[in-house]
Amino acid sequence: MKTTPITEIKALLSEYIRKVKSGQSFTITDRGLPVAMLVPVEAPINSYEHMMDLVNSDLVQLPAAPLNKIFLLEPDITDKNERSLEILLEDREESRTQSS
Repeated sequence: MKTTPITEIKALLSEYIRKVKSGQSFTITDRGLPVAMLVPVEAPINSYEHMMDLVNSDLVQLPAAPLNKIFLLEPDITDKNERSLEILLEDREESRTQSS
C-alpha cells in the first residue's frame, strides 16, 4: 500500500480514484501521520449465495417450514388486569425489606 499526502489526493482525486478502481490502495497522511485509507470497495455479497455457503458449512440450518405470519406481528402486551405496576411495586418493596 502506497503512502500519499492528503494534499496530493485533493489535487489529483480523479487520478487516484482511477488507480483505486484498478486495484491499488493508498494510505493517506496529514502532516506525515496516517489518517485514512483509500481502497477498492469489495464486490457486494450475494445474500442467497452467502446463505447457502453458510448452510453448506453447517453453520446455519434452513427452517423446516415457513414462519407463521402471526410470529412477525407485535405481541399484545396489554395489562388486562391492570396489575403490572402494583406487582412491580410489591416486588421492589419485598427486595428492599429483604436486603435490610
